Amino acid sequence: MKLLLYLNSVKYILLFNLPLGVLGTFYGVRDFTTYLVLVPLTLLDFFFIITNYKDIAVRRLEVYLLVSILLSLFIGIGYSESFSRRHFSDFFNPFLFILKVAVLRSLIPKTRMDYMHLFGKLSSQLFLSGVISIFLFYFLSSYRNMYIGLTPTTHPFFILSLLKGNTIGQILSLILIVFSGKRALLISSMIIYLICQIIILRKIKVIIKLATVILFLTGLFEVFNVISFSAFEKYKWTYDLFIENKDNLSIDNEFVDIITAGRKSEFEGAIKSFKPVDYIFGKGVGFTYSYFSMSENETYEGYGNLHFTPLSLITKYGSIFYVGLVFYMFIYLSKFNLKNKFLLAWSLYIVASFVDMFFAFTIFVDPLIPIGLGFLTITKTNDYAI
Repeated sequence: MKLLLYLNSVKYILLFNLPLGVLGTFYGVRDFTTYLVLVPLTLLDFFFIITNYKDIAVRRLEVYLLVSILLSLFIGIGYSESFSRRHFSDFFNPFLFILKVAVLRSLIPKTRMDYMHLFGKLSSQLFLSGVISIFLFYFLSSYRNMYIGLTPTTHPFFILSLLKGNTIGQILSLILIVFSGKRALLISSMIIYLICQIIILRKIKVIIKLATVILFLTGLFEVFNVISFSAFEKYKWTYDLFIENKDNLSIDNEFVDIITAGRKSEFEGAIKSFKPVDYIFGKGVGFTYSYFSMSENETYEGYGNLHFTPLSLITKYGSIFYVGLVFYMFIYLSKFNLKNKFLLAWSLYIVASFVDMFFAFTIFVDPLIPIGLGFLTITKTNDYAI
């Protein structure tokens, strides 16, 4: 499979992902629409790697990671009584992730394209897909109450707007993020905004700008009492809940579980059966656990991933894999070139993804992460990436 065909195929699947998710939620078939995206992406990765197997040139650290994943497969089979779909996905998702980076690293220098132009088009199209999805959500929610939890891929458009000094693009991105109701997305966007302004662009005036944004958002909280939108109500609910319980914060407090949307319960349920050796090698692929949600007063059985990505990876693959993966990603992030906006954009995207990983399991789900690493792991920066 040609590189351009692969990149375009990934793009179109991503563009339909969010609108399909909204429709799936409205009609009660969210699992179906999720698989409608994940299965084609997985098959696409398989075909891309198989047809370009001659271009797979793994490095020593990648060999280490692949061996760690194989080890987790044997551990997972040892712990389980039967082989399930979860074993399959837990094994192949990280395995394909590493191989994709290795293939992309080899193919990109051989294919002369204006990647910056393609990235710009992708960012605009993903932003438009997010806008359409938000409008679709608020339209459909007027007929049936739905939970606001959309995750539009706004980082590429927001990052390019930052690097190009496009203030309107930055404001539009933040408006879309606010209406999505995703608090984690708002946090990661603020972090890359600070990184870009202070470290990259070295603009001292960022403090004034940030203060203005904070005042703007604070003002919105006051308007929440007048305007009734799902996203605004979610932010206001979080704010009011924190104000009410700020004097009674405790790790065992039900409030902590509520404000983290059950993540505290996930954490406790996942490590309940862990022995010291499990933290090193993990419980293997296919690992599931049960946990009691204090906020919902309900027990969930056969739960897989955790929203907190670091612990989710450690439970399955162990610390030896997690430390290697983090080092693998950061070693290339540390080599970005301030003069190359294309690679700089991908570096900021990876950083933003790292922040998102503290709130959701995204590492092997987001197909843009291995593509970005594919560019960043190329030793020499040529004009194809400028």
